[in-house]
Amino acid sequence: MGFGTVGILGVGLLGGSLGMALKSAYLAERIIGIGRNQQRLQLALECGAVDEVSLNVSCVAPVLDLLVIATPVDRIASFVQESAEKLKPGAVITDVGSTKAKVVAQSESSIGRDDVFFVGSHPMAGGEKTGVQAARKDLFEGATCFVTPSPSTNPGARDQVCQLWRSVGGNVHLVSPEEHDALVAASSHLPHLIASALCLSAERSAENHAMLSKALGAGFKDTTRIAAGSEDLWRDICMHNRNNLLDCFEQFSLILEEIRIALGTNQEERLEALLRRAREFRENL
Repeated sequence: MGFGTVGILGVGLLGGSLGMALKSAYLAERIIGIGRNQQRLQLALECGAVDEVSLNVSCVAPVLDLLVIATPVDRIASFVQESAEKLKPGAVITDVGSTKAKVVAQSESSIGRDDVFFVGSHPMAGGEKTGVQAARKDLFEGATCFVTPSPSTNPGARDQVCQLWRSVGGNVHLVSPEEHDALVAASSHLPHLIASALCLSAERSAENHAMLSKALGAGFKDTTRIAAGSEDLWRDICMHNRNNLLDCFEQFSLILEEIRIALGTNQEERLEALLRRAREFRENL
């Protein structure tokens, strides 16, 4: 299945990797990279992520069959609104945002016509490095890709977005926007905040232990790798998914308290049992 002319708005790690994957498999007639920084767009051209570039989504929207928005979550709905006015009838818009309930609701309400379709999606791929220079054509191979239709989603558009992610190697799962946000709060968003908290804790400990940086070895760096992500990007993600994150924090706090009590009351067997459960869960991933 080909996707015609594809626009990728935001040609960074995810957008650039999608462009590379589509180009390498000849799945698009042409790929247009869209952004607001000419230097970054030129880099996307040089990396082979896109065929041509534009600084204005409205200018290229009339030729697009598919538009993928790969921007921070707070900007997705406004770009949907801006582009939908100019897109050809039958065009499909999707995104790669890490939250879905708010994005899907706002995007669907902002389209303003019934012949252009939005379908939320989220490929769980990437890393702490950003920019098209970190992109690669195999980024989505084997990755979980959530597609999040709402009750009003057009079935044909939904199927096209599912096929998009399957065509670049993703394992597609259909879930509601609300279920998606609950899942990623526990699996992605809470771990990011915990990694950040560990870094802040180490920073405070270093005030009293000047040699602490010498003791922060591979284990600490592996555990906190994701804290290196962009703070403005993660601020928006966490605020979008605030309620689910607060629920996850409550559960996490209870588990920390279990561990603290086992330590504080010298319950060696209880501590060992908790560590065993954690190890077994990790080994089964």
